[in-house]
Amino acid sequence: MCVIGYYKSLCSEKILQECEEANPHGGGYAFWDSDNNVWRSGKGKHVSGKLVYARMKAYFRTNKEKGKFLFHFRIATHGNVNNNLCHPFPFGDALLFHNGIVSNANNMLANMVIAQGPLEGMDFLEQSFSDSQVLAFIAKKIGHQFLYLLPSENRFAICLPDGEVKLIGDFETYEEGLFSNTYFKYDYTETYKNWDKKYKNYTRPTNSIDDTPNWKNYHLPTTIPNEDWKLTNRVPSIFETKNTINLDEIKK
Repeated sequence: MCVIGYYKSLCSEKILQECEEANPHGGGYAFWDSDNNVWRSGKGKHVSGKLVYARMKAYFRTNKEKGKFLFHFRIATHGNVNNNLCHPFPFGDALLFHNGIVSNANNMLANMVIAQGPLEGMDFLEQSFSDSQVLAFIAKKIGHQFLYLLPSENRFAICLPDGEVKLIGDFETYEEGLFSNTYFKYDYTETYKNWDKKYKNYTRPTNSIDDTPNWKNYHLPTTIPNEDWKLTNRVPSIFETKNTINLDEIKK
């Protein structure tokens, strides 16, 4: 479960750190440069909550009245962990942030190719790609309006060339910002507290995430002993790049 945040003023660094900890596979951000009428953005698997906060703080120092700042932290449910699959994705002069899963995105693109023939710019399909990246490519060809037709559990933030931000799906208000979800608020420490002995030596296959298509199967078990989790319908998604999962590190 990724997360999108949208602010018109500076948020706390703690919120950004919580978003990163719950979605540790890369980050990205975008802000509206009203002096030049253009969106500025950055992304990468090493973009941290601390870095986003520094960018945000510097931005709102000079954009207190009309500032627009969005950020995204990713869980790699589709595609590998790499810089190219971090959000946002450009389409024309616009940007797309996505939170959710569109399992038939590949079929949507395939149908376009069948109807129209090969489309310019499809080279990205030769490498690891995600459903969000495919959706951005489709939006570049036909516009972003089709996103309104996708399943309602998906959330999108679209940064349009005129500086407008379109939010598609239900966003939650939290700490003066708008979020695609607020699962990052929950503390995992109690959930894992009693699992130390049983799982401290848990080791997943030695394949790296880049060549293990089903890496999600190597998450910690999905049975959650904390009753509060029933209210969120969420399974924690913890993945370490090391071969052995260290629960002591998770609890920090």
